[in-house]
Amino acid sequence: VEGGLIDFAHHRGKAAQALRETARLSDAINTTLGMVNTEETLVIVTSDHSHSMMINGYPDRGSSIL
Repeated sequence: VEGGLIDFAHHRGKAAQALRETARLSDAINTTLGMVNTEETLVIVTSDHSHSMMINGYPDRGSSIL
């Protein structure tokens, strides 16, 4: 499983898309864990780098961050 769309969304400043893609990766990991015997199988999730979520500018109070 590869979650490269998370990175693309971060580079484009698309926080909602990054969160959706992260949730999809989480679902894939959970599906995988449900298909293997965790007593006999090591599942490793890793990344080659990270990004931080930032909210820039001066939005009005109550504005959606997504």
